[in-house]
Amino acid sequence: MPGTSLPSPSLQNYDDHSDSVIRSPQQRKEALRNVYNNAQALTGNLNVNTLRNLEELINEVDSINNEGTLEDKIKDQGVVILDSEIMSLSSEVLKKYAYSLSKNISCYDANEYAEKIKLYVRGLPGTLAYEGPNYSLLTQEVMKCFKRTPIYAAVLGTLRMMPKKEIVRRKIVREKQGPMKKPEKVIALEKTEESVEDTVMEIKKIIYRYQRQHKKPLDFFALVLHPTDFGKTIENILHTSFLVKDCFIKFAMDKDGVPQVYTIRSEETEKAKEDKMTKNIQNVLSLSMKEWRALVEAYDIKEPMINITAENASKK
Repeated sequence: MPGTSLPSPSLQNYDDHSDSVIRSPQQRKEALRNVYNNAQALTGNLNVNTLRNLEELINEVDSINNEGTLEDKIKDQGVVILDSEIMSLSSEVLKKYAYSLSKNISCYDANEYAEKIKLYVRGLPGTLAYEGPNYSLLTQEVMKCFKRTPIYAAVLGTLRMMPKKEIVRRKIVREKQGPMKKPEKVIALEKTEESVEDTVMEIKKIIYRYQRQHKKPLDFFALVLHPTDFGKTIENILHTSFLVKDCFIKFAMDKDGVPQVYTIRSEETEKAKEDKMTKNIQNVLSLSMKEWRALVEAYDIKEPMINITAENASKK
């Protein structure tokens, strides 16, 4: 931070306006422009008077703003811009000033400062040569003020070791193993439910049989709906989706927007399985219980089309 102070370029003009009449908008704008120029000058000239000069600039800006009204600022946006620029420059000046102070303080060395004072005092006229104090005279008194670090001494080996007590462990008595028992023979229960693969293939047969007999596609809801069991309806939808995934059937909408089930020929099935674009495609329809009841009533379904348990019982 420079040691000399330089006066601000136009600070002498501020006192002239303090006692004058209220200035016109053009005069206030010109005064703000002068303050802006002075603030710019402060950014490059930091000294001991910087903070005082900056305070005078801020007071001048406040005085100019108090003279004007809100309507004047709305009409002339340049005044608002100058005001904001002055505030920005003021912030920059404070930042540089704070950095300069912290930088100079961090460079302070107490030992160097003391040596310089000693050299200065010795160089004054009328001072005698100084050989330095005899600190040995104060050694005995001063050393009493300092706490001495106690001497560390290890006691390992100075005393006889105490004999270790023998730890008596409790013996664990193991129980005799009981007689061996053969596991009871588990009677394998007959499989009452069909596997998923068998169920899917049975649904496939139902669809293919229907199209051979009627020569037309099968209504999707007529196929999967169960009149009394909502869970069975959901299972039928899921099992039918497996047939779509394996490219045995496909869905299409009729003119009324009702999904229809179409069978796919074997050569088309093989071609679709080899096609990577159609691989692993599976259609699953979302159906709520309210929609299920409405569909059962609309289709007037009395018996389910997919009744694999009853068909297997009739075959047996």
